Amino acid sequence: MSTNLGLLTTAAAKWDAMAGEFKQVQTRYGDTVQKIVMRDNWSGVSAGVARTKFTATRYEYAAAQNQAKAIASLLRGGHEQLTDLKKKLESARDDAIAAGMTVSEQGHVAFDYSKLTAAERSAYHHDPDGQAAFRTAVGKWQKHIDDRVRVVSEAQHDSVLGEFQDFVRSDSRAGV
Repeated sequence: MSTNLGLLTTAAAKWDAMAGEFKQVQTRYGDTVQKIVMRDNWSGVSAGVARTKFTATRYEYAAAQNQAKAIASLLRGGHEQLTDLKKKLESARDDAIAAGMTVSEQGHVAFDYSKLTAAERSAYHHDPDGQAAFRTAVGKWQKHIDDRVRVVSEAQHDSVLGEFQDFVRSDSRAGV
């Protein structure tokens, strides 16, 4: 829970900036290099080939912009999803604590004996049914916390990283 999720938005902003850089290069390329073949003073086969190649290069700059924006969008979406899941995990921890449990940094749940009076501690030690009830409550809270941790872990891998891997695979298959 101590992961700095803000780094995802920082990275997204850098990818957006990269898209802007590609846009500038694309514009500059069109205004300088590609413009050469648009003039009337160059004709023939070489002009036709150059026109095709220059158009393809300009298209690649546009595709790079789209890819950079898509990566930024994936990172922002991942940030949003993980932030929401982190809040839910923190809420589950807070609920467990409010129910008389302790939750370690590693997510281990235990009954908080420090909140019991001396008489309550004595009664607890001499009441097997009460001990069983506390163990059941601890088990339920542990499962709840474990479930939340699992959802966050799966989201990090399956959703955020999975979407990014799918994006990379689809671009490599498309030849972009």
